[in-house]
Amino acid sequence: VFLNFNNIYCPRGAKDQVKFFKRNVKLKNMKKNDIIYWKGHVALALSKKLLFHAYGPEKKALAMNTANTIEKIRKTAVFAKKNNLGVHCGHGLNYLSAKKLKKIKEILEFNIGHFIISDSIFFGLTKVIKNFTKIIKN
Repeated sequence: VFLNFNNIYCPRGAKDQVKFFKRNVKLKNMKKNDIIYWKGHVALALSKKLLFHAYGPEKKALAMNTANTIEKIRKTAVFAKKNNLGVHCGHGLNYLSAKKLKKIKEILEFNIGHFIISDSIFFGLTKVIKNFTKIIKN
């Protein structure tokens, strides 16, 4: 989001980002705010020994209890804010998740464009936008 906002091109996927940025950071030289890439993944260094990244312990998508997931997202958002990182939500947002996640004050932005366009195919853009507007305002 930062790069796009500042009109700096950045490829979408980690594989293409590695090729584009052509900067290798050795783990022993890692410092705060370095972006670390490895096959199919990207992370942000919070310190020499701490990375911030999406990681599934079993390395696969899992069905998780919604309340537990929302609580993990809340804790992650609080942690990120304490470390001067902005929190933005995107993939997997829908009416239900947006309604629950909007209560987390540390989340700066919801990227709901994909859901809006996908849902509008079935229900129309005007209706979908009105539904999301109700969620945001309530």
